[in-house]
Amino acid sequence: MCGYGLSDSTVGIIGLGRIVPLVRLAEESDFVVVTCALTPATQGMCNKDFFSRMKKTSVFVNTSRGAVVNQEDLYDALAQGQIAAAGLDVTTPEPLPTDHPLLSLENCGKLPRWLKWVAESAQRSLGLWSAADWPTCQAGQPAEPPPAQAAVTCIVRSRWEGQVQD
Repeated sequence: MCGYGLSDSTVGIIGLGRIVPLVRLAEESDFVVVTCALTPATQGMCNKDFFSRMKKTSVFVNTSRGAVVNQEDLYDALAQGQIAAAGLDVTTPEPLPTDHPLLSLENCGKLPRWLKWVAESAQRSLGLWSAADWPTCQAGQPAEPPPAQAAVTCIVRSRWEGQVQD
């Protein structure tokens, strides 16, 4: 799993304000991070169709609710090499039984195992952005990246202007 970093990557975040169309987010993101609430509209939205639109090199991370993801479809996408990897902070049920098929995959991890890698990668790639940068991003303005760091593109839609910010 090592080798994937945020440098020069597009990070699509589901659940951060108004998101670009889900199809575009899946197709363009190198990392897809799911943070949305579980509602009737979001239940099972990360499914076979969603995973089939992702890049083969994409990493999928779910920190929202387990039921937002169709876990059988995620298993198939990972096992068939349709996507590169997945990190799961939440599952259905929680915790997963130790014999669950997702846990047998080398390219799928329960987030406590991933936490150190993700934190180190984010620190190296982004530095520590302060919370003060968040209002700037929400207003549709790009935050200043830390010096000497590669750019990371986040696909979000400004809730004030309704325009995609790349």
